[in-house]
Amino acid sequence: MSRSIQSQSTQQVTQRDQQAQDLLSGIEAECIQIVTRSQSGVNWAQEALFAYHAMLSNETLMKCAINNKLSFKLAMQQIAATGLTLNPTEKMAFLVPRQGKVIADVSFRGLIKVATDSRAVEMVVAEVVYSGDRFIYRGATAEPEHVFDPFLDVSERGTFRGVYTTAYLATGRVMVKAMRAADVFKARDMSAAWTSQGPGKRGPWETHFEAMAIKTGIKSARKYWPTTNPVLDQVIDYLNTEGEEGIAGTPLSALDGLANASMVQASAPVSQAQGGNVYDHVGDQPHDRRQQETVNEQVPREQPGRTQVQPAAQAAAGQGREVTRERIHSVCDRAARTRSWEGACSWAEQNLTGEALTYALGLFKQQQAAQAQAA
Repeated sequence: MSRSIQSQSTQQVTQRDQQAQDLLSGIEAECIQIVTRSQSGVNWAQEALFAYHAMLSNETLMKCAINNKLSFKLAMQQIAATGLTLNPTEKMAFLVPRQGKVIADVSFRGLIKVATDSRAVEMVVAEVVYSGDRFIYRGATAEPEHVFDPFLDVSERGTFRGVYTTAYLATGRVMVKAMRAADVFKARDMSAAWTSQGPGKRGPWETHFEAMAIKTGIKSARKYWPTTNPVLDQVIDYLNTEGEEGIAGTPLSALDGLANASMVQASAPVSQAQGGNVYDHVGDQPHDRRQQETVNEQVPREQPGRTQVQPAAQAAAGQGREVTRERIHSVCDRAARTRSWEGACSWAEQNLTGEALTYALGLFKQQQAAQAQAA
């Protein structure tokens, strides 16, 4: 009997080994091409080995990769394009199963690496603040005073007040962005990493709260930093949409003409390197086709006498508007599932402008009222 059980176990391991190898070999050529075109410097063979061991050691991750090959492909494309590594000792990025998908979960260390590699900033320092700390904010362009005992247990430092991020620019100046505890919790409440945890399960917001708070603060602060190339924004966009990580993100003003000619020229090479849709995949579908048509009517149209946009920029602007529409509906779907309408409105106010903001707030209000009536 024991030999039979051992034989079955060996067969299962062999089968999983082959499945993992098949998954990786199926995307190898495309990922190597992404590494070459993006010049990310990723050693694909090494990252494939890290992914292979991650799947063999995590049965849930393996099942998600097998059942949702697209999400696994997107996750590995993120690694190929960003210059990050799945090396567990460096703790920059991890393959994690979430909501039936494989997500390339980037840590705050990974975000800082992408930011500095892209030359958006020279260095980033982020810290959490507790009520027992001495903290003096000196404005957005001066380093704050933050005095605390790093050897104290977190429980001894008092109540969590928020997180701040200090970015050091190439010019020698600094940019400081503080995020209140209430806004951090709003982001957490919209995150699948928090809402998808069932009874008895502990997600990263519970096991690594400080790291998640810092990561949220960095994503929120990024929109105030200079833009040198789109890689950092694309990573954050992937985390917020495909990874369903919450409300903190980069500005989305596509309905107000997001993709002007200069932006398109700057982002086109990376977009082409990723096959055109690596970072813009949104899984959730809009609530109602009529609502989609309403948004289409709100998209600004060309006016007579205005300078004509180049065809490539025009096409990219249309694609950007479509992505923004889908993202608004994705956030609406998530808010409906988690009943986090306040968080959804905060996301819209932080990340949208003009007609996009008006539409999003109207949609959220409408769906919230419909949900309350149904209850």
